[in-house]
Parts: sequence; C-alpha cells; structure tokens
Amino acid sequence: MGKLGVLFTMTNKQEYFKKLLDRIFRLLPLYEGKDQTTKNIICSPGDAYSNFSNNLITVDTEIDGLMRDNIEDIEIQELSNLVKGMYEISIGEHNKVRVIVFAAIRLCKRIGGIE
Repeated sequence: MGKLGVLFTMTNKQEYFKKLLDRIFRLLPLYEGKDQTTKNIICSPGDAYSNFSNNLITVDTEIDGLMRDNIEDIEIQELSNLVKGMYEISIGEHNKVRVIVFAAIRLCKRIGGIE
C-alpha cells in the first residue's frame, strides 16, 4: 500500500475512508431508485439514474482531490479509475454497478486500514 501524501493519523484515515466508503455504497441504492432507509423503490429508473449520476460526480470529485495529494499512490489511482468507469454505466446495468461499488468498497477498506 502506498503512503498517503496528506497527513492523516490512523484514526483520521480510518474515519475519512469510512465516510468515503459510505458515499460510494450509497451509489447502489441511488442507482436502484431505493430509499436509503426503507429500501423501497421510490422513483423511476430514469430519475434513479439521474440521482446516481449527480452523486457519482460528487464522489468522483472528492477522489480527484485525494488523487492530487497522492498522485503516486497506485491504490488511490485504482479507486479513481473504478469510479470514473461508472460514468459508462447505463440504465439497466445493475450487476455492473454492484460489482464496481463493492470493488471500490474493498479498496477503500484496504487503503483506510479498515477491518
């Protein structure tokens, strides 16, 4: 694992990556059009995709900022590439979203030292 260029204590690093992991995980129910709490479908596939896309931009922007401070960290680059690859996802590709979200979560856990 590479060294993060920004100064993190281990606790801060774990907290940061837990929050990032949560934001990445939220992309899945957004894509599905589900309420975060009840898991009931609350919007059409088109609206769900729009919500997913808008939140993807926020997650991607955050990871871009992390990348600028850690340009040589291969795992951060891998995380960035996974998230950027999600822009290619269309409506009806639930399995692809699921696979990428869980791959990004595993990577966040590894980078953040989260058990």
